[in-house]
Amino acid sequence: MSMQLYQLSPTEDLTLAMLLLRPHPLFNPEATQEKVWVTKERFGSVPRVYIICDQDNIMKEALQRWIIENNPPDEVKVVSGSDHMLMFSKASGDVLLSPGGCQELLLILSISTCLSEPATVCK
Repeated sequence: MSMQLYQLSPTEDLTLAMLLLRPHPLFNPEATQEKVWVTKERFGSVPRVYIICDQDNIMKEALQRWIIENNPPDEVKVVSGSDHMLMFSKASGDVLLSPGGCQELLLILSISTCLSEPATVCK
């Protein structure tokens, strides 16, 4: 796992991540039982930014480009020298320190949460 997810991340972060790692279902079982209404008015109402981690061994750049092509976001950012775990491999880099950097990462996290728990988060 360390060579796939954390190959560019500091060893201390890998150690901490392994200590904190817990099993988590991809989807909330209760949320998958509820209907989620995607309407023309609401779809796309939250601006989307896709962040490409160019050294990601899990999702190769070609796959990320395919995702972008098939579901275009409002903006695409490429973070050079970042592995799958951007928050570790570039934690002190320009990504988090630049204006809007944190908001963009929070947006990605909120979209991930929305996908895994749509009935509770995306109403």
